Amino acid sequence: MNAFVVMIDYCEPKSFSDARDLIETFSEAHNAPYLIAANKQDLDCAPSVVEIKRTLGLEVDILVMPCVATSKTSVRQVVRQALDLIH
Repeated sequence: MNAFVVMIDYCEPKSFSDARDLIETFSEAHNAPYLIAANKQDLDCAPSVVEIKRTLGLEVDILVMPCVATSKTSVRQVVRQALDLIH
């Protein structure tokens, strides 16, 4: 694995613990960079990026990207950023 993306539901902070578990599992198994894709950015329920990082216990340098999974452009930006992590 060269990199990984964890997509979270921006509007469901309760699901962040599942994301944290995934990050820990992948990070322990692979020394690969990763980013967080925060889905549902288009809705008003979204917490701040700082709040997401704090809740997930992420280091400051971990990228949290806003995303709208139903938008090809938004998903393409996340994929491009993941590719940038590899290079």
